[in-house]
Amino acid sequence: MCTAEYASFIESTTKPGHFVSVAADDKTGKPLDSGPAAGVYVKRLDFTQHDPAVGLTPPQPPSTPQIGPAPAPSGDVFGNWFVTASSVKFWGPVGQPDQPLFPTPELQQRCADSMPQNEAERTEMMTGYKDAPPPHGDAIPGWPAESK
Repeated sequence: MCTAEYASFIESTTKPGHFVSVAADDKTGKPLDSGPAAGVYVKRLDFTQHDPAVGLTPPQPPSTPQIGPAPAPSGDVFGNWFVTASSVKFWGPVGQPDQPLFPTPELQQRCADSMPQNEAERTEMMTGYKDAPPPHGDAIPGWPAESK
């Protein structure tokens, strides 16, 4: 999963009344990372179907496409699938030092290339303090609209 941390903002504790990207240092307003994929992170998730914790009657998988205009789901969109592991830096058994690099530079670049802003725009967005968070675009692919 690719995340655009450069576009997520919080209120600054250093400059009250201003906002800073979560991909920047609140003390300096400078990006935490540099390079073509700065501010873009890869998160690995593992899912398991039919987790034994739910017993004999697990929820049914969604029957409608899981895309739409909403920025977040309004209900259970995973059905009988469960997140069983997640990581942004390390993948494999704890204490086993010879694990392959995660994410690979190629995967990190692929995520950066999938962002709606190019490298220069991302760097500009996550650098410095803002009077207001930048407007966000549409949710892509988004979530189904809440049915009434």
